[in-house]
Amino acid sequence: MATVTLDRMWLTNTVTAQSLSARTGPTRPQQIAAVGDTRTYAGGKIRAITHPGMQRTWAFELIQLFPAQLTVMADWLDAGVTLFARDFRGQALYGVFFAIDVVEYAPTLPYLYSAAIVLQQVDVVEGV
Repeated sequence: MATVTLDRMWLTNTVTAQSLSARTGPTRPQQIAAVGDTRTYAGGKIRAITHPGMQRTWAFELIQLFPAQLTVMADWLDAGVTLFARDFRGQALYGVFFAIDVVEYAPTLPYLYSAAIVLQQVDVVEGV
């Protein structure tokens, strides 16, 4: 019996369906936060002001990227596209990113890079 082992993160542009995949670093931290604030009222009373919904971010580092893959990510950043991200465990998130932290590996052939991004979740309506 054949066994398939998945070990990558997949990123797909939701408009063009252009996709790339790469291995990730050892950690992929997520943050789930409520939207809210505190306000001070008369007499020094402090109350919580919350808004419906949650904010979620997903940070990860894609490793061993080729220059062409890095160019694709830079193009997505420039265009401000919404991505669909899925990891090998089936976790998924629609999100956008606003920065890429790029590290070039010591001189190797072929030239390889790592790229760290933080996806910020956005709402996407699926269907027609």
